[in-house]
Amino acid sequence: MKIISIIINVFLLAVVILLFIKGDFWDRSKNFTYTKLDVKDKYNYKMNKFYKIKTDQFMSYNVQAKISMLGDSMTEFTHWNELLGRKDVVNRGISGDITEGMLNRLENIIKVQPKYCFFMGGINDIIYNVSYEKTIDNIESITKELRQEGITPVLQTIIYTGRSFRNCQTINILVARLNEGIKIIAEKNSCFYLDINNGLTEQGILKDQFTYDGLHLNAEGYKVWGCFISEFLISQEE
Repeated sequence: MKIISIIINVFLLAVVILLFIKGDFWDRSKNFTYTKLDVKDKYNYKMNKFYKIKTDQFMSYNVQAKISMLGDSMTEFTHWNELLGRKDVVNRGISGDITEGMLNRLENIIKVQPKYCFFMGGINDIIYNVSYEKTIDNIESITKELRQEGITPVLQTIIYTGRSFRNCQTINILVARLNEGIKIIAEKNSCFYLDINNGLTEQGILKDQFTYDGLHLNAEGYKVWGCFISEFLISQEE
């Protein structure tokens, strides 16, 4: 009986360890620890399970377009051609991506040979505790590399989070700081800068009417964002 009991206990322990590793318990505990200890830059883009899948898909497409959208889930979670009423837009957003990942997959953008690349990134850097300095360096490197390839970068503000999102006020302080840094990058590199927050937020908080979880936009939120882009493109095409 004692041997059977030991076997059962070992089996149960193995199951618990497997669930811990396979589930998101490890990621949650890891991120919690990094945040509490103020450890920076432990997360990297290769930890994103969607990264390789999506980048491989992007590189397999033989398509050219005037406009490329580069970003994370905020960019990925809409159909830009339909939203903008165009046929010359490609979506290169990857859910969970950080600016380091975007910098390392610019080939996805260059291959399309767009005239404009609309960039939005940085919220996941904040969530995963990537340092301000590294995030800003990545965004500036993205900007410079796009310009070297003859692509016009359009830098967009990171959208503030809403009240229902965890640590909303703390995160939005960091968002505001990054947005100021992005604005400086745009000015230094003579790039276009779109402040999307003007239409979506109030007093530094994403309006409830434009989000379903305090972070991501709903259909009405994307309409507002789409209007900003459409107005910009019209101004450039006149």
